[in-house]
Amino acid sequence: MSVSLYQRPAFEAGDPNQFAVRIEFVPNLDVGFASPEEDISWGRLQIWVSGRNLCEHVDRSEVRKAVEWYLLPVLEWLAESWDFLLHEQRLPVWNAGETAWQSLSETNRPERFERFGGWDEAADEAHSLWTSRHCLRTSRFGGLFPDLVIRRLRDEVEFSWGETPQVGAPDGFRFLHGSGSARVTPGGVASPLFEVLRQAVEALTAEQPQSSRLLSLRERIAGITDGTRQTDRTALLAGLGPIPEDWLDRWQKLRESLKHELPGCEAAIKRWFDPEAGNPLCVAGSCEASVMFGAASPTLTESDVLNIATLLVKASGVQPAAKSTGLAEEPQPLRAGESPWSDGYRLAHEWREKDGIHHKGHGAFEVEEHLGTLGVIVLDIELDDLFTAGLAVQPERGAPFIFVNRRNPKCEYPSGKRFILAHELCHLLHDRAHGRDLAMISGPWAPRDLERRANAFAAALLMPPELLRKALGGGGDLGFDRLLVLAKRFQVSTDALAHHLENCGLITEANRDLLLTQLGNRQDAGNRTKRLARKHAKNSN
Repeated sequence: MSVSLYQRPAFEAGDPNQFAVRIEFVPNLDVGFASPEEDISWGRLQIWVSGRNLCEHVDRSEVRKAVEWYLLPVLEWLAESWDFLLHEQRLPVWNAGETAWQSLSETNRPERFERFGGWDEAADEAHSLWTSRHCLRTSRFGGLFPDLVIRRLRDEVEFSWGETPQVGAPDGFRFLHGSGSARVTPGGVASPLFEVLRQAVEALTAEQPQSSRLLSLRERIAGITDGTRQTDRTALLAGLGPIPEDWLDRWQKLRESLKHELPGCEAAIKRWFDPEAGNPLCVAGSCEASVMFGAASPTLTESDVLNIATLLVKASGVQPAAKSTGLAEEPQPLRAGESPWSDGYRLAHEWREKDGIHHKGHGAFEVEEHLGTLGVIVLDIELDDLFTAGLAVQPERGAPFIFVNRRNPKCEYPSGKRFILAHELCHLLHDRAHGRDLAMISGPWAPRDLERRANAFAAALLMPPELLRKALGGGGDLGFDRLLVLAKRFQVSTDALAHHLENCGLITEANRDLLLTQLGNRQDAGNRTKRLARKHAKNSN
């Protein structure tokens, strides 16, 4: 005799201190307002992340541990969005926040889609579609669910959440965990989530075995373990181009181009571009090329992508110098509760102490010379995409490289290139896991926390606060002429110096803003002078 749906124990799996899910079906006391399949799916849902039950909420002054509603739409959403949840990382419209939830909150505003030519329907649609694939609330079907966003972020799955008003919520209704984020390994999410999803749908199907809707859902869930989906998932992870429908074709075309361009490099290509076997639920472990492209600008051209991919493979074939073996001895994940800026300053100070770095005449630091002593090879490249600044590459069995895009505006001047080199050094030192390849593109779509930390590291390495204090002498506001002298002394850009001085508490925010305004006026005047000179030369001819 089969056990009734509502007599079954709750379906639960995972570690609440990392990630766990719990579903319990209970009798629906008000049937008839939904389809028969939805009526029997009435139940309670709990999602645990890093020890927090994100479904815990207050309703009419009572604390409740689970959200209670029709769960079939949630189960269908999980099955339909599975590969996107665990593999798609690049955000829509703009990388505007430290987490996916923060970014969506910032970009989901009318002014983000207003253009001179009218409403940007393509950007609006991209935002809506991405949200539908990653935001739990899009499956709520009228229920009150936490505003939880799930996406891939490099080698982890990011959960981020916040509190925004929901239509239909009674006065005083609120989820207890406010806003926050956590990261879990892909396998640590996929395995418990799949187990609960599979068991819950099996139980519903046993209750209504003739339901085509439930049978179809059970079939989709069984298909999650299909090994042929790994290629599709790797393409999702890479996200080549702005249109998801093109990603698989672009990925396969890239692989074929690499085989043609680099005969005899099959092993290196496989290591960079193929996922590890073993987990049929998701792409986990090393697949660093796809992870890297998924955090790069979607405006990379096909030639850019092939160029970068070729550089990765070739770097694996360069014998590393003995002095470069200690580069990634101490990878440093971001510390909980510490800002990327303070973390970057700390790491720069520790590196200067450890390596005995000295600045010439208490001024400039020869960063490219320093990279040479570490066995890091620096090469200029030229990409069509202006937004990509640099690329840090550290193959597990190859030489470390820093590739600098000479077409990026920061590289117009030596000071900008020096800053990029110091930024990429931070990635080489601290963002490579043991026994893994590293490939990180620096640009506006890269993980904001890692980019901000690398920027802070570069600023503190090139402009140590203690040397700036000595150079400034007494207190008081800093004049623009003095800013120019200091920038020349440390061989850094004036705007980077002004921001860094304020971040270090050496000048006030008002002083910084005044200096940046004067810098802008000076640049505008210089541009006007150049335009007049070009006009005069044209008229003379």
